[in-house]
Order: sequence, then C-alpha cells, then structure tokens
Amino acid sequence: IAVKWLNLSDKNKIDYAVYLEFYSIVACDRQFHHQRLDHCIFYLDEIHTRGTDFKFPHEFKAVVTLENGLTKDCFVQVAMRMRKLGNGHSLIFWSSNEVHQQSITLRKDSFHQNQEENVNHLVNLIDILRWVYNNTIQSTWEGLHHWSAQSLSFQQKMSAFWTIIWKNDQQWFTDIMMKELARECLEPETTELTHMDGTPKVLQTIEKIYCARYKQYEEQQRVLEQELEEEQQLRRSSSVIPCEPRLHEEIKKLCDTYGVMLDLAQFPNVFRHLAYAFIDTTFSSDGQPHSWQRNL
Repeated sequence: IAVKWLNLSDKNKIDYAVYLEFYSIVACDRQFHHQRLDHCIFYLDEIHTRGTDFKFPHEFKAVVTLENGLTKDCFVQVAMRMRKLGNGHSLIFWSSNEVHQQSITLRKDSFHQNQEENVNHLVNLIDILRWVYNNTIQSTWEGLHHWSAQSLSFQQKMSAFWTIIWKNDQQWFTDIMMKELARECLEPETTELTHMDGTPKVLQTIEKIYCARYKQYEEQQRVLEQELEEEQQLRRSSSVIPCEPRLHEEIKKLCDTYGVMLDLAQFPNVFRHLAYAFIDTTFSSDGQPHSWQRNL
C-alpha cells in the first residue's frame, strides 16, 4: 500500500514512503535522496498505530481510513498519532461507500428525532464521531456476554479459594482439599450440541444465558481456527520459446583461416565499429565515440 501510494503521489513534493513491516521501519524512496520528514509519506496500519511515535513536522496532515465497525478506542489511538492535532497537525478522513451510507443514515435518524428535514449527502466531523460512537455502543453490547462469562469464571474461582484459610500458616493442604479446589475451578473444554442449539426455550437466569453464549462462541472459534488454514502457492512464470542463434556467413568466412581476406568495409550491416554498440545509451555521448580509432 505504501509503495502504491508513493507512485500515485506528486514527485515534486514526495520523495519517500515510510512504513512498518513487523518490528522494522522501512523507507522506500524514488531516487537516492536525503531523507526529510516533510518530504515523506507515512503508512501505519492498525497494529502499528500503538507504540509508534514519529516527530512529524509542523502543518503535517494525516489521512485516516474508516473501516467498517471502527470503535472509539481505535479511532482515538489512530488520530492521536498527530501529537499536535489542532495546533499544527490536521486530519482528513477516507471511507468506503458502505461507511459513508451508514454515516448518512445515522444523521437522518438523528435529524428525524430532532424534527429537522434539511439533510444533505455531505459528511462532516460530527457525522463521523456519531458513527464511531454508534459502533462503540454496538461493540460493547456484543462483548457483554464475553465479559459476563469471564466475570462468572473469576467469581467461581474466588469462591473456590475462599475455603482456604490463608492466614493460617499451620494449615495442611491435603489431597482431598486440592482435588476439591481443582473440581471447583474446572471449566468444561467442550460444549455439547444439545446445550448449544437443541435445548427448548425455558426461563433462565442472566447468568445461565450469558454462560451458554460464551461457551457457544468458544466452540465456534475452535471451528474457525481449523478452517483458517492457508496454503502458499508459488506462481511461476510461463515458459517461453528461446530465440534461435543466427550467425552470418560473413562471420564464418572471417573465422576461416584458410579463406580469402575480407574487406570489412564492404559489409556495413555485419561489421561495425565498437562505438555502435553504445548507441542510444548515456555512454554513447560520454565516451566520445568520434575520438576512437576507426579500426576498432
């Protein structure tokens, strides 16, 4: 992406593209120029927006790409790469058509609640922030059952450890006590299908509902991990037909030590001066071909 962006940028203003590959900083240039930050473009993916701190020059501008489902935490983390945001640094936003339509829809819903009808298709900063906060709310609701299940697991282990009197230095940790502690802390490694989809609709507590959802989510993740196997394939270049070598008859006669002596000037299409080999190259003008001896 960084190299493609560099090729599309203005050659008179941009000399370098800087991006991070794993844990290394890579600088890709057009030519061998000295590196100047005000003549560079930087590409940071979502992973490398954490833990990176470039000292960008004054009046530096950044482009933030808005992916579907972007939350507030990721949005702020990306935007604050501009340490002087609002005081010399600025941002512009790029999004897909899907994100654009989502922002417009949220604005229409907000204006409908406020009984306003003047809605256009231009997206401003308020619309982007409204869209980001809506994604954050949705992400929070979707992660609620994960956090609830983790809390239940933690409380279960805390309840199991309460049976141990930690202030009693003379307490013996018997085998029965350890087995009971392990049994109380044990969590099922698999979930039966009847517990996931086959149970009838019955009244359940919130604890059981979110615990069942969390187990179902873990089982689905195990299935997906087995499916996400990638196979690397090498794409080889197609075979080509080599050119057949061709040797002029005049060259064969020249190599014949028992033949007659040839006048090379009579065969200008076969025998040429050495300077002819450098025609259409920079060496042709720099090498002063007219200064060479004619018999070369």
